[in-house]
Amino acid sequence: MSACIACRAAPQPRASLSYKATTVIAVITAMTFAASGAAPTTLYQRYQEVFGLTPFVLTVIFGAYVLSLLGRNAWRRDHGHRPQPRAVLNSITAFIGLTAGSLGGGALVTYAPYPQDLVFAVLLVLSAAEALILWYMPATVTPKPGALASLQPHVNIPAKARRALIQVTPVTIASWALGGFYFSLMPALVRVATGVTLPVVGGLVVSALTFSGAIAVLSLRNTSARRILSGGIPALVTGVAITLVGVQMQRVSLMLLGTVVAGIGFGAAFSGSMRTVMPHAEAHERAGLPRPSMSRAICPSASRPS
Repeated sequence: MSACIACRAAPQPRASLSYKATTVIAVITAMTFAASGAAPTTLYQRYQEVFGLTPFVLTVIFGAYVLSLLGRNAWRRDHGHRPQPRAVLNSITAFIGLTAGSLGGGALVTYAPYPQDLVFAVLLVLSAAEALILWYMPATVTPKPGALASLQPHVNIPAKARRALIQVTPVTIASWALGGFYFSLMPALVRVATGVTLPVVGGLVVSALTFSGAIAVLSLRNTSARRILSGGIPALVTGVAITLVGVQMQRVSLMLLGTVVAGIGFGAAFSGSMRTVMPHAEAHERAGLPRPSMSRAICPSASRPS
């Protein structure tokens, strides 16, 4: 009788999602996370007009996002994480998430009610639903103690990867600085240069950068890192030049064309840089290596609203 009671009292193992379901949820969650950073793109100028915010205040607001992004990466590396897609898929989901955030945010601001709040309400609902599902996703590593300590700034660069990291640093900074400029100022630049006031148009131009970047990452997945960078850097420069011509001529179509070309260079620079550095790190070092790469990438864009 006691044995039977003990059997009934034994805790049941927690149900977990299948590998396929886990991968799908991981992709959607990564896209939501990226979209959260791009969604305010078409709102910066509106907030500045409604609340009388200065460019410096907008810079501080975005800086808080950058710090939270770095903290999230630190927590994920040191305290376990859920299964993530493979490298190429993970890169594509980031670009697609940025595309959905900028274009979807622009559409909601333009056509939906409560333009100042609805974007964040949608993201909040999605994040809450994903947080609940996260409970049923199997962890891939054992969590470590020291949650607060993991949020302290820490850069881990394997000795073998330092030279490669230094070599790709200029193009990494340049490409993400361009991305920061687009996410903060491009909607306002489209309005000033062309007279088009619809926020969705500015969001369309921004999303063209990240979507073409995703296409570049996918198309070049079987190309060597050296060839990717050799073609990506000229594309980045050429795209910026075409965009500037479009600004001078006040042509949205030309700005959009230049953005697509620059986006191809953006995606190629991102993919080529990561594929240049990662092979120089051991398997157990690769989880922490993206942290210095992300720090170099997003810090130049931290001051983008100003």
